[in-house]
This record gives sequence, structure tokens and C-alpha cells, in this order.
Amino acid sequence: AEVWMARPPASEQVRLADLDGLLIRPLTEAEITTLKESILSIGSDWMRGQVADRLSPLTDRAEMAAWDGSPDSRSWTILARSAKATFSSPEVSSAPADPNASPLTPSPTPVEYSSTGYAGELTRHLLAMLCRPRWSNGAVASGIAMRAQAPQFGGDLGAISQRLSDPACKAAVGVSDQIRSDLSTAADIAGNR
Repeated sequence: AEVWMARPPASEQVRLADLDGLLIRPLTEAEITTLKESILSIGSDWMRGQVADRLSPLTDRAEMAAWDGSPDSRSWTILARSAKATFSSPEVSSAPADPNASPLTPSPTPVEYSSTGYAGELTRHLLAMLCRPRWSNGAVASGIAMRAQAPQFGGDLGAISQRLSDPACKAAVGVSDQIRSDLSTAADIAGNR
């Protein structure tokens, strides 16, 4: 994602957000030209004026330069650096709640997940969301399962896979067999690294 002249989110809202790869950069001349052309193509005079007014700071080089040293710009820079540090520092994967339990045995509840740090906090959050009855159609579970397979995923892939295979997870019914199979394979590969 790329950010410029945007207000940063509150720190409590971004705590578990994946900001890996975040770029903070001004618009290029070509992007400014495209933006101006897009604004001019709006049919309604009133709407064109509203959009032009709101986006005018993005087309003004002086305002863009002023934003570069602003507190908002510095906040985004800090967020980007902390995301890079978070995602580039490896963490130990979770340990089962019961030391004698197999790591392949699904936990009955996500509360038993015991890893600490960012990976543990992210994984516990996703495990709690994964099987909520409110999202029993499997859409959220599918999204989490697909996102967990991304190379920069900062949580515990194995724990996500285990929870999705737990019969108590009613939302798992809505997840396609292909997504489940891909997740299981990715978790197996990640576990053997």
C-alpha cells in the first residue's frame, strides 16, 4: 500500500494491522495528471467542485512538500518502520497448552493458544474471529485462511489450520475444500522449516 497526505490511524486501531510493505511517497507527475483528468471527467458541476476541493492538496506541490515534514507524515514513517521490524523478526511458533499434546490436535477453544508477542496476539485475535457464529457462512474464515498463507503472514499458520479443522468451528463448513487443503499444505510446509 502507498500513503501520502493521509491521517494515520489511532495506535490502538493499527496494533494488529499488516502494514508490511507500506510506502510513504508523494504522487508522481503522471499520477497528478491522471487525478486532474479524472476530476474533470465528473459530469456534475457540483460534484466535480466538491471532489476537486477535497483533492486539491494532492495536486499542489507546495502542500505536498509541507506534509512531508508534518506530524502525520512522521507517524506514518514510524508505523512503516515498526511494521517492517515486526514482520522481519522471526518469532517462535506456538506451543500447545498441554505440553504432552500433539501439535496437530486442534484446541477446543482459541483461548488455549499460548504464544506471546505479536505472532501470539495476532493468532489469538484471528482464532477468536475465525469461528464466530455471526460469520458462520465461512466468508471470514475463508479470508483468514487465504491471508494466512501469504509469505508475510505474521501469525501462526498451523494454529489457524488446526482451528479450521476443529468440528466445533461451525464457520469451517462454509470454507471450500480447496482453501482448506491449501491451508493444510501450507501449514505442513511451514511446520517443517
